Amino acid sequence: MVSQTELHKILMRTSKSVRASCWLPWLAALACGAAPGSGESDGWPRYAHDPALTARSALRGDIARPQTRWSYSVGGRELLVEILPTKGEHPLRFVAADAAAVSGEPRVLKPGPTALDLDGTGTLRPALESYHERWAKILPNVKGLQRVAWSHTWTDQKVCRLQLFAYDQGFDKPRLVWQTDPPEDTIFQPLNIVYDLDGDGVQEVCVAAHYRVMIFEGTTGRKESELRYHQSRAYGWFGLADVDGDGQKELITLGDFQSHIDVLNYNPKKPEGQRLSVRWRRDLEQNIEERKKWPQIGPRPVADVTGDARPEIVLNLYNDSGDGQWHVVVLNAATGEPLFDLPRQFVQGTADVEAVGKAALFMIGTDGVLVPAFGTIQLVDLSGGTSSAKWSQTNSAWVCADLPQMDATWSTSAAQGMRQVLLSEGGRGERPAFLVAQRKSDGEAPFPTTLTAVRAGKNGNLEKIWQVSGLPGDLQFPGLARVADSLGASLRLRVPQGTELSVVGDGAEARVVENRPLGVTVSTPIAARLRPGGPMTVVVEGAAEQIVALQPPAPGVTPGAPRGTPRVVWRRPGRGMGDGSRWLGPLAADLDGDGGNEVVVASQDSSGRALLIAYRYDGSRLWQTRFNQTPGALPMWNVGALTFWWPGSFRARDRTDLFVQTRQGLMHSDVGQLLDGRTGVIVWRQEKAILRSVRSAFGSPTDAPDD
Repeated sequence: MVSQTELHKILMRTSKSVRASCWLPWLAALACGAAPGSGESDGWPRYAHDPALTARSALRGDIARPQTRWSYSVGGRELLVEILPTKGEHPLRFVAADAAAVSGEPRVLKPGPTALDLDGTGTLRPALESYHERWAKILPNVKGLQRVAWSHTWTDQKVCRLQLFAYDQGFDKPRLVWQTDPPEDTIFQPLNIVYDLDGDGVQEVCVAAHYRVMIFEGTTGRKESELRYHQSRAYGWFGLADVDGDGQKELITLGDFQSHIDVLNYNPKKPEGQRLSVRWRRDLEQNIEERKKWPQIGPRPVADVTGDARPEIVLNLYNDSGDGQWHVVVLNAATGEPLFDLPRQFVQGTADVEAVGKAALFMIGTDGVLVPAFGTIQLVDLSGGTSSAKWSQTNSAWVCADLPQMDATWSTSAAQGMRQVLLSEGGRGERPAFLVAQRKSDGEAPFPTTLTAVRAGKNGNLEKIWQVSGLPGDLQFPGLARVADSLGASLRLRVPQGTELSVVGDGAEARVVENRPLGVTVSTPIAARLRPGGPMTVVVEGAAEQIVALQPPAPGVTPGAPRGTPRVVWRRPGRGMGDGSRWLGPLAADLDGDGGNEVVVASQDSSGRALLIAYRYDGSRLWQTRFNQTPGALPMWNVGALTFWWPGSFRARDRTDLFVQTRQGLMHSDVGQLLDGRTGVIVWRQEKAILRSVRSAFGSPTDAPDD
């Protein structure tokens, strides 16, 4: 029998090979060594094998020399595609497995951290930063730049010291210049900014931490000022801005976990210990375990969107008024006064698209807690005290990406806090370009997508630069940059092996400049009989969110005989269970009571809403259920997702239903729902309904329904 410890070791060993192929020796033994009709115990239909999570098979093995019976690659390909401007129409047909078809060197520059002379030798290196690690010129008489960071970033013990390192003796020889004394306690993801706040020519290190903001003198580490003014956690966004136009920067904190909004005054004319004071603040949600409302904060939430030459705070608030909807909220940064409240909308970035000194808002329509991947997008102007849509389009998405680095005046640890609309970088007064993606509302995976590059024209209307249609799958965008006198883009496509691309460019040409293997999520493969008395089928997660069902070859009779090759029964869109921190694979259960197992996986529709799909033995759908207010993308921690689904006899012993868990957003926002196993219909839904453990979905072997 295979113990849980042994199974873990097997899975860890497979991770080394799983990038190119998935090796299934233990499942091969199950699949090849069990006779039809010998019962479900001869399979491995789910994570940990059975309802009791024993991770043990009832089959008795006689393995003296472990060997691989067969293998099958379920890896895919990751393509880097460049879109280059050129006149006319240009088709591209390409098979993802054909690595030889790669053409030329990349021409679109990839964004990244700014390269700086960190050690004073003249060698430029990327200045990599995080929420607490910041590079700046702090010591005027020491060559190179200096790095400030905390010694500990996740503890309530009094051991945390802010430290300054110099690199004047070489980049590989950091020198500790100072560290704060006495040490601080309760330091969890502190947010650091380096800035000459009092204008004396000496940099300060500004820190937002739990319950307080602290200011340290940059050259010595001496604490100049500290203000304890709230009881909340500092996770979120911290920045500097002149909110009232007096030339002095104020400090702004936007918490997205134990959520709050604070604006602090800093008066350099007062004694150091009295310089910080609360200008205005608001608590949004203090109860993290019963969270009813929360904000989402982008990387640049402070911008002039009204045209008054002063910044506003622009953020998304969910359920702030109790209506169960997202709102785009614009606040006067100096007073906290609400200026705009746009319901059922979500802002994904701001930019001065007309180069007039005022930013427009890139928004998408929402449905309850859901921010769809594709929906109705708008470019909105807020000048003149009113909201007006300058442009909109249905079944579309603003192309977004993570910024390559933080700006000098802000730091963030917010969920998806670096993500915003992807903009081309241009010179002063130049209008930025951006990308719009569109799908058909009834499209099926891999969702062929049309990509259009646009910018605002002289009259403010959006003008097309170029367009490319037929792009498949999940698009990731590393870059958008000037190429010659126009605009080029680079994007990554993650596709199953053998995918055929048929892309057409209008005013642009697409070309593949990288083609490399794409690995798979290391999760639990399963083995189950999908037909009553039928053969054992191995089901595994493949690359690019594809589920692969394999029929193992017949077991060899003669030792050393040539290995067989498994037969692909079907490939279908889908992924296994997971919450962003663990991946448990697909699941097989007899949902319709015919004695064969259905395979249950997650997927998404063309708008990005989550789907749960039960596949029959032949790959057809027994049913498909959409979760209208749940994102269908691969789960990320603290982001809404479809996470787990567990079978059990919840209503009657002779009927198998599914208990499905979804997450609305941040942790403690889980929702449970019971699905009828035969139809996929949602029987009931309850917030905070979770299994006490996976095991409790099945209870004890009695005639009573499960809890």
